Amino acid sequence: TAQGIYTEMLQNNPNEELKGIIYRALVNLYARGLNDYDSANQVIDNMENEIPGSKHIEISRLDLALFTGEKVQVARNGLGKSSTGLRHTSDSNVPSRYSLEQNFPNPFNPTTEIWFKLGDDSFIKLKLFDILGREIKTMAEGNYSNGYHRLTLNANEISSGVYTYKLEATSITDPSTSFVQVRKMLLLR
Repeated sequence: TAQGIYTEMLQNNPNEELKGIIYRALVNLYARGLNDYDSANQVIDNMENEIPGSKHIEISRLDLALFTGEKVQVARNGLGKSSTGLRHTSDSNVPSRYSLEQNFPNPFNPTTEIWFKLGDDSFIKLKLFDILGREIKTMAEGNYSNGYHRLTLNANEISSGVYTYKLEATSITDPSTSFVQVRKMLLLR
């Protein structure tokens, strides 16, 4: 079974980053494929025990929230496709700082997800650049609420290669607070 294959991969792999990815795949299998949310939560609990502090724990919890129907907002990603952003309403789930996560999967073809956290209600720009620094697309721009957000990038319209994506965020309530982060991604055809 797929669960058995994932479990064997987890047991035989010491790399924490790869373990996080395997755990995320297992959460998706239980939640999306089998509608077994209790088992998906158990996998996340196991991940917290085995690789505490991993970014994959938070992302898995957000994925699970989407599958179970927590509040979801629809945004546009600048490439003509819909994308999904998630904002939790519980204070314990609202981030206190900003961050731009590594896209997943990476490398990808043709779609990938980009997660970012906003520590305050902010005006953001999320842009895609080619390896020479030329702007390809603005994937998101506008006022976004404090919380977690996910965009799905559909790259059908661009060629294979290395790209960077850049998040610029400025707090609406305190314009002196700003955040900029850049990450790389690889599109393979």
